[in-house]
Amino acid sequence: MLHAIRDMVDMMWNTSKGIFEETPQRALERGDYLSNRIAGVKDDHSGNNMSGPEKDRPTQDEIIAQVSFLTFAAMDTTSKALSRTFHLPSENPQLKEGGGIR
Repeated sequence: MLHAIRDMVDMMWNTSKGIFEETPQRALERGDYLSNRIAGVKDDHSGNNMSGPEKDRPTQDEIIAQVSFLTFAAMDTTSKALSRTFHLPSENPQLKEGGGIR
């Protein structure tokens, strides 16, 4: 069990690291304002100033950890929403017949 959890964490870290490493290059290739802000080319106004003094910049590991956290949170939220969407009709057959909830 512990090895499976370690493998999942490693996969999340490696995926997030790949996203982190590819984003600046893609932003520069696209050249649009939003992509440049995401890539840290411009100040993102969140306190994580990528163009400011080095002591104020987040480390690469901190950014990768944030990507992992946000990806996990998005997957968790989506799976719960889908589960609830399919669970409600199973408890309320009138929803399946198009009657809706009144």
